[in-house]
Amino acid sequence: MPRQPRRAGLDRAEQLVAELFEHPPVSEAELAQRLAGVEPARARFQLVKRLRAGSLTEAQVPLLVHAFSCLGSGEEVESLAGILHAGEDPHRGAAALQILAGTDPARLEALLDQLPP
Repeated sequence: MPRQPRRAGLDRAEQLVAELFEHPPVSEAELAQRLAGVEPARARFQLVKRLRAGSLTEAQVPLLVHAFSCLGSGEEVESLAGILHAGEDPHRGAAALQILAGTDPARLEALLDQLPP
């Protein structure tokens, strides 16, 4: 797929994340290749931003989870924990739960121990 011209006002990570959801990769290998072209911390930030905004459809959640499996949760682990702990939106909480389960199971276990029964 040819690269789209850079959108005005968007940094590279923001543009790449937007393109991932507009033109999803067809395989895990393509996803990893596309993510390799951006700073992981910036990409994670943009992915969490998208999750917080509630702009993802249920069908897009697996792509988000797979992107984090490529990038790790890194410094966004606390943001993901906050989304899960807030419990404001079950859809977002479930996505954060899936991401943490795949990228930081120890942190997830500690978080689950803190939640009320």
